[in-house]
Amino acid sequence: MEGTTGVVYKSRAWYRGFDGRRRRMERWGRSRAASQRALTTALQDASVSGVGRLSAQDTLEEAVRQWLEDLEQLVRMGERSPGTVQTYRWQWKRNVSPSLGGLRLGEITTPVVDRFLVDLHERVGSATSRTARAVISGAMGRGRA
Repeated sequence: MEGTTGVVYKSRAWYRGFDGRRRRMERWGRSRAASQRALTTALQDASVSGVGRLSAQDTLEEAVRQWLEDLEQLVRMGERSPGTVQTYRWQWKRNVSPSLGGLRLGEITTPVVDRFLVDLHERVGSATSRTARAVISGAMGRGRA
């Protein structure tokens, strides 16, 4: 691969994540050895962090996405109702995501969530705010796993 300052080398490998899915990882470097070192480091980071591990830098959107995937698996196992997942997904898209979805997990504090829930309660009612709280709580609990 040609770069602006010469040749750039690419190393790639397949790996299987903690969720059992195969993924391709690629890294580049100014030399073959540099690209291989970068790939090795990335593979080690992936094996340590694992799929589903979230940090303060991840968004609430990512936490909710993973939490809903977990719930869908419980539906397939017969342990949750499909309607439950539909309700939570709708609540996320309609009310929570527009207000909080872009926040990083480290930015989500009790006062931020409380302010959001009070406003939601005043606008649309207690049942909606309770369901929104369940979505936020479930996703935040998933993020600490």
